[in-house]
Amino acid sequence: MDLLSTRPPATEPAKVDQGVFLRVIWSGVWISFLCLLIRLYARWRTFKKLWFDDAFVVFAWILALSTAIDWQIVSGYMYQFISITSGQLWPPPARFVKDTENYYKGSVAVLVFFYTSLWAVKFSFLLFFRRLGQNVRGQQIFWWLVFGFTVATYLICIGDIQYSCLAVPLPKLFKNCSTDAAVRFQRATLKLNCAVDVMTDYMIMAIPISMLWRVQMSLRKKIALVGIFSLAVITTVFAIVRVTSISALTKQPDTSWSYMWSSIEQCVAIVVACLASFRSLFTDPKTRLPQPAQRPSDDSGNVFLRGIKRTLPSSVTMELASIFKSTGESRTYTTDDERTQGWTDDIESRTAGSREHIVHHHKV
Repeated sequence: MDLLSTRPPATEPAKVDQGVFLRVIWSGVWISFLCLLIRLYARWRTFKKLWFDDAFVVFAWILALSTAIDWQIVSGYMYQFISITSGQLWPPPARFVKDTENYYKGSVAVLVFFYTSLWAVKFSFLLFFRRLGQNVRGQQIFWWLVFGFTVATYLICIGDIQYSCLAVPLPKLFKNCSTDAAVRFQRATLKLNCAVDVMTDYMIMAIPISMLWRVQMSLRKKIALVGIFSLAVITTVFAIVRVTSISALTKQPDTSWSYMWSSIEQCVAIVVACLASFRSLFTDPKTRLPQPAQRPSDDSGNVFLRGIKRTLPSSVTMELASIFKSTGESRTYTTDDERTQGWTDDIESRTAGSREHIVHHHKV
């Protein structure tokens, strides 16, 4: 008890009480779990299989659940520590040192779970977008550059956690981690990690968007797909709000507020990863697509379309096709191959019609 034989300078009390803190965290976990179930059901209903990008989202949710369990165990220690340092609880209880060390060790796990969960969602998007451009060399190079940058930023975020101020005995922590330099480092890494988090999200979004303008598709559908591919913007908004809210409070961030917003961002990222799959629930599993027009016998000008077919695997083509409701004359495709061929044939027939119109105009 020599550690706190005198009352320390009072800090601000917690911005949110323990009950609200836990309810917000658990609410986020169960909301994201519901969205995850809908995503998996939609994928299985439409394609009768799951992919590795689904596994990464499941892994991200498991980490969110682990975070909630961790806080269920150690949040009491955190609030006890805040009450003592803010002067609300004095003198400290007999188990103060041991309890506080448990709180900081639990915080290490929470931070690792937080960053790993966020980046698992990023890798989920990367794996899906890789299927879109797996046969386009330029897209492959761009994908690998973004993948390498995403791995590097994950290592940065895990590496700049203040382990020396979390997983150490409390006397050493108070001696080395209460200085102005330590607080500045904490705030600097908070902003740095937010910056690389946002940057990786925008780089990942750029992968599919850069491909859309090369595909023969109506502007309305392109805009719809851009909106779906840009859902990660929601996560970046929460990341920025989290950091700005923390930075505006005190010289040293309030841990209850900081960790609550981190958990919200973690669960929002999982929800965002699931949103794109919801659209397929409102379409018939036997996707109804426009009736292809009769193709001309001369197929020599369809090099671009054959490239599109090679670029988009059948599973991805089906997923993009399931996003939109069909209008006008239609037919039902009962197999994956028919559904995929019907969609690509429709694109091809429209392009052929445009090509004939151009030739006719040139002759006139």
